Amino acid sequence: MKGDELNRNPDDARQRQQASMLFWLIVLGLHGLLMGPLWPGEEAEVILLHEGTGAGSSITVDLRVDSLPRLQLISGIGPGLAAKIIDAREERKRAGLAGFPCRCRVMQIPGVPDRALIDAGPWVLPLPCPGFECRHPEESAPENLSGSSP
Repeated sequence: MKGDELNRNPDDARQRQQASMLFWLIVLGLHGLLMGPLWPGEEAEVILLHEGTGAGSSITVDLRVDSLPRLQLISGIGPGLAAKIIDAREERKRAGLAGFPCRCRVMQIPGVPDRALIDAGPWVLPLPCPGFECRHPEESAPENLSGSSP
């Protein structure tokens, strides 16, 4: 008799299914937040921003000031590359230079792939020079931008 009651009301069955899906989503989400990836040895890659984020977006990543986790929001930039960008930024400060005037200057850092910064949309600051041809050649870059110690 109970089985007949469950089959007669499809809304109840749908609600139970939705509740079950929500439960497992919460369990997996909490596991991911608290314990890391589900499979050992693999890094979980979560891309929150992409090139489709419009120019009018309120979300930006600024290569001149943002932290390591924030720089990793750029597709193709992991912790190692983000650290190189931050090291180069700090080296520029120690050399008495201003922050990166354009994205082209960031692309000149040894080990930072051009493709990640070329593909990054207008939500990544600073913007590149037109045609990715740097318009700031008069500025001399520090010799030790590779992030390695002398």
